[in-house]
Amino acid sequence: MTRIAIIGAGLSGLTVAQKLKHHAEITIFEKSTSIGGRISARTNSIFQFDHGAQFFIAKHNDFLSFLKPLIECGIIKRWDARFVEINGRAIEYQSQWNEEFPHYVGVPFMNSFLKVLASKIDIKFGKTVKFLQNKAGAWGVFDEEGDHLGSYDWVLSSIPARQTMQIFPKDFEFLQILKCIKMSACCTVMLGFHEPLALEFDAALVKNNDISWISLNSSKPGRGSAPAVLIHSSNDWADANIKKDLKEIEDHLSKIFFEIVNLSSTDVRCVDSKLWRFANASKRMEERAFIDQNRKLGACGDWCIRGKVEAAFLSGQALATELLDII
Repeated sequence: MTRIAIIGAGLSGLTVAQKLKHHAEITIFEKSTSIGGRISARTNSIFQFDHGAQFFIAKHNDFLSFLKPLIECGIIKRWDARFVEINGRAIEYQSQWNEEFPHYVGVPFMNSFLKVLASKIDIKFGKTVKFLQNKAGAWGVFDEEGDHLGSYDWVLSSIPARQTMQIFPKDFEFLQILKCIKMSACCTVMLGFHEPLALEFDAALVKNNDISWISLNSSKPGRGSAPAVLIHSSNDWADANIKKDLKEIEDHLSKIFFEIVNLSSTDVRCVDSKLWRFANASKRMEERAFIDQNRKLGACGDWCIRGKVEAAFLSGQALATELLDII
């Protein structure tokens, strides 16, 4: 049976694995300790934060079909948030999300629904793939220490374009395309509070500011009552400031949040943060995935389409469908 290594256990990689698992021997290498990639969650004994993707929508029939049984069993639910758009520091638009144009979240964590895709898949956590080496027609996969992780007929990458480019050989057919993909950063700050917050919104798109997004994470279904706020920086601000001291980043974005919502910072119970170096791609490809049949390498990810959760699924599906015709 064909042996396939997949780099990355986000939605794209897991989608590929599920669609190929009955036709090939699949192994996923994931540098983190959990599945999800940017569909992620962080929790402690009190607070819960979705510190990557905040929600997702579904337009494509294939993605809707994938979501349907997960919605029926309650692993995915609608987030009927009070939504606002803030220009600078003033609210200029308000609406109520509802069933007419549903916004979904995983329950009880954003990445909970990915556990379905991860079922019966061999995933090696804490394994960072550093380079590949072709020998006798097979790809040797090696980690940061140079340890050999196994030999495979095919290697598929579902991680960001720049990271894929660093791992794949220089003769990968689509290397020049990957070089054209610029992914911007995002700085995320998570705030937990002692007392409930009297906010005018549950979700806010912020324009013309160093902050781009604010959500009352505890307003999402299944999150519990501990008041938790999630803040995303703008991509431009993150690109310019991601190398700053973490405390400085937390203080700056928190200060802006408190100014926007006109609240005191004295009630904060916990502060946490996450720096996403590859959060959003400004340039999209028409191709949903890339397969180099001669070298037996492939790449997929949300960066191929629109950078959304649905795009990650569709890209992974496209790669798996094309590869099935080959193997």
